[in-house]
Amino acid sequence: MIKMNQETEVLVRQEYNLFGQKSKATGTFHFFNTTHLSGDIEGEITMDAEAPLTIESSAYIRGLIKGSRIEIFGKIEGSINCSELLIIHSSAIVSGEIIAKNLIVRPGAIVNMECQTEAR
Repeated sequence: MIKMNQETEVLVRQEYNLFGQKSKATGTFHFFNTTHLSGDIEGEITMDAEAPLTIESSAYIRGLIKGSRIEIFGKIEGSINCSELLIIHSSAIVSGEIIAKNLIVRPGAIVNMECQTEAR
């Protein structure tokens, strides 16, 4: 039995989405909570308002990604529209179009893109 206290209750109530390694999906996806993608997705990914998105190093995403806070460690082919902060980490490979209010590209990242630094 878990003894509940205020800190434990906060941890239990946190909601998140995880799309695991070796998983594959095609379509339109709308996530409402913290989301980690580790698999292969083709299509459109839309994040709710402040929900952060992390594209893990094993992920391969083809299509359109929309969100406010996005971190990329994996491979992306397509368009990214980020209304707040986009971070492309050193393990990332990104090609396509990026529209972001704030953009950080870490040394070692492979980036082949057209970029605008203001969200539409």
